[in-house]
Amino acid sequence: MNEIVDPAPVGIFGVSEGRRLVALDVTQVGTGADSDSYNPLYFAVQDVEGYVYTPDLASADVAPLFGSGELASGQIVRGWVVFELPESAKLIAVLVEPGVFGARTTIADFTGGHSGNLVSQTTPPVPTPPSSPVNIGTMVEVGGSSYTLNEIVDPAPVGIFGVSEGRRLVALDITQVGTSADGDSYNPLYFAVQDVEGYVYTPDLASADVAPLFGSGELASGQTVRGWVVFELPESAELIAVLVEPGVFGARTTIADLVQGE
Repeated sequence: MNEIVDPAPVGIFGVSEGRRLVALDVTQVGTGADSDSYNPLYFAVQDVEGYVYTPDLASADVAPLFGSGELASGQIVRGWVVFELPESAKLIAVLVEPGVFGARTTIADFTGGHSGNLVSQTTPPVPTPPSSPVNIGTMVEVGGSSYTLNEIVDPAPVGIFGVSEGRRLVALDITQVGTSADGDSYNPLYFAVQDVEGYVYTPDLASADVAPLFGSGELASGQTVRGWVVFELPESAELIAVLVEPGVFGARTTIADLVQGE
């Protein structure tokens, strides 16, 4: 855990009377040979009376939010996890419970001031795109669909909601074609981008001046969907790959190598 903001600035939906928001800036690094999942719902906070609180739909004025997906060894994700708590709650710990049946582990102890430490034995090397580059415009079959990155606009023109200082928008024009007889789902949240340091970014509510946006639904075999997927990134992030993770538990696959793919 990198930082805690308590109380956190309230977002557009406000906060109930007698309650406050707490925001945690959390970094997760994949370390296993197999991919590992990440999700804001894996985190919790505990107060001095023993009460444990999990994230909810509270809206704090912080960005980017911690996303969800799968991390390969060496990949990194970072973002804010938000909790709504009673004003009187005195926090003592941040906990994580990876997956569904894992045991909760303390990753920050507020009583001793222990935060900002990497809770891991090793930090693996950052994964790179495949040795045979996947060029922009190349069709890549993954699961029950094929995917093509047609174009990348970086930086993308900012939409009506603007963009935070020190950040930029990146827009991907993606085509997905159903190839399975059983059909296949499509969703912009299946896509991600990775930078040269290993950080993985997922789409959010960023508003870029591009259209049409990539939608969500089901594709029969031979049906096609095409649209823009938008990411909000740090201005300094140097992208190296576009990834897709079909469904909920699939492994991420590179569909475009941005280092050599142009």
